[in-house]
Amino acid sequence: MENWYVLKTKPNREFFVCDQLSTRAIETYLPVSQSTALNSNKQPRPYFPSYLFTKVDLQQVSLSSLVYMPGVNYMLMSDGKPTRVEQSIIDSIRSRILLLENSALDSMGQNLARGDMIRITGGVFEGYEAIFDKRLSGGDRVQILIDFLQKQRPVAIERNLIEKQLKGVTGFSSQQLHAR
Repeated sequence: MENWYVLKTKPNREFFVCDQLSTRAIETYLPVSQSTALNSNKQPRPYFPSYLFTKVDLQQVSLSSLVYMPGVNYMLMSDGKPTRVEQSIIDSIRSRILLLENSALDSMGQNLARGDMIRITGGVFEGYEAIFDKRLSGGDRVQILIDFLQKQRPVAIERNLIEKQLKGVTGFSSQQLHAR
């Protein structure tokens, strides 16, 4: 029966090991950041450096063929046995990463999610209200949807120029409310 396990790779060898496993038709999951700064290899950064998940039937594939694969240090073990990772944990990691990739922090440090109402606090659109859409690569810019000419238009803007609207409050920024 196939189960998820954790492989510890040598430093910066996660992608190499994933390629090796895929040539053997072994399923892998390497959680990576698509939106943050890229490393020197121009590849996304792993959320868990030097670790990856592999789904394998250890009755069909020998443990030694995995741990002695080039680029692998070891398989995570508990009491001398490979540690299984439940599918629910893999699903949870996937959903949390998806949530992270589609969110950002505003200028006040509040978490923004797709659909949140925001106020633009600087630049040519200062004072406008808009809808947060997504974080753009690099992490310092976001895409917002602003009503312009009776249509919502996507606009890329610096993250530090937006602020989440407090529910039920319009016309004031949170900085103005905190000053009261």
